[in-house]
Amino acid sequence: MTFTINADQPTETLSNEIKEACKSTGFLYLTNTGIDSKEVFKISQNFFQDTSASDKADYRITTANEGYVNFGDELLDPSQPDKDLKEAFNFGVKSAFVDNSQSLPETFKGNNFQTLKEFSTNCYNLGIKLLHAFALSLDLESDYFTKFHSSSAPNSSTFRMLYYPPVEATTSNGSLRAGAHSDYGSLTFLFQNSEISGLQILKNGVWEDVEPVPNAVLVNIGDIMEFWTGGQFKSTTHRVVKPKMTEQSKPRQSLAYFFHPDDDAIVNAMDTTVESIKGLSTETSLTAYEYLHQRLRATYTSRKDV
Repeated sequence: MTFTINADQPTETLSNEIKEACKSTGFLYLTNTGIDSKEVFKISQNFFQDTSASDKADYRITTANEGYVNFGDELLDPSQPDKDLKEAFNFGVKSAFVDNSQSLPETFKGNNFQTLKEFSTNCYNLGIKLLHAFALSLDLESDYFTKFHSSSAPNSSTFRMLYYPPVEATTSNGSLRAGAHSDYGSLTFLFQNSEISGLQILKNGVWEDVEPVPNAVLVNIGDIMEFWTGGQFKSTTHRVVKPKMTEQSKPRQSLAYFFHPDDDAIVNAMDTTVESIKGLSTETSLTAYEYLHQRLRATYTSRKDV
């Protein structure tokens, strides 16, 4: 079950509506967010389809998790025999759009840069509104989470463009477009521009399709938020499978905004009656940065120095 909720309502009302979604699947669709992704999708398509392989290689993913991810660089699910069937480009939200320190390809400069920056800012503002609603839904002070999500402090929030080239239809073995995983941060916004989904969530041991909802943003809870809430909010495992037979010649595009706490934020579980969450003891205190880079080291098959 995926919840569809109107984002254009007072935070107090929103908090009541999202509570059930966050505590069950951790996935929900938001409508009326006011965020327009059409031009961003065009920019993304231009980069992946028109930029040469050599030019892309000049911006290869760095130890800061910024830059171009080549086809086959990632293995999100270590149990799979083959690497993920996708390309990506990661913008460090702070370094790209606040500090202007990230080196970017020509496609992302000029007017396109302003479009990307506005999109990122709008995602940040929506994230702050949701974090207020999360806190209220748990009977916490409204700034319980937002005070650890500054736009100017060092943080690991990432805006990611994803491109899944055409691949052969689903078979019983072989690579997935994105292997089974849960996201690492506080929450994720996913924008999809086509009817080709392939996104599935694992619920009660069964993979369920998550079909796109027109003009809606998919939101899912990340691991840090599940740990932070003592397991009350769920960070659900998900994946992107190969297309159906009728879709096998078509590519897939998406845009993901991964909202992370400030790097130095100490994340403590608010409920320690549960011994561990996703293998991490609730008695453990980690910074958001330490947690993220533990996860990244296991994700990138071609980099061991994250």
